Amino acid sequence: MVNIVTKLPTTPSELRAAKMARKIHGPQPGVRVLPSDDDMRRFLKHPRAGGFRSTGSVEWPNDTFTQRRLRDGSVKLEDAAEQKSAAEQRHKP
Repeated sequence: MVNIVTKLPTTPSELRAAKMARKIHGPQPGVRVLPSDDDMRRFLKHPRAGGFRSTGSVEWPNDTFTQRRLRDGSVKLEDAAEQKSAAEQRHKP
């Protein structure tokens, strides 16, 4: 398992810098990803967005964590056609 160490800004200057970075960069757009296999579905989870459901894809922020998982092949992007059909199924009464 991977240990993730997060350092929170504590000094006033660090807090100001973090606030300015959020204003400049804004929220990252999300991407829909699918796990490469069932083991990845069970074990892999995003630090902020969480893990996968039992079926289907989830939306993760397009950040460095997601980009690394895409490069190493543990997750893959969902196709646009699959996204459209999944959205239609979610909105059916």
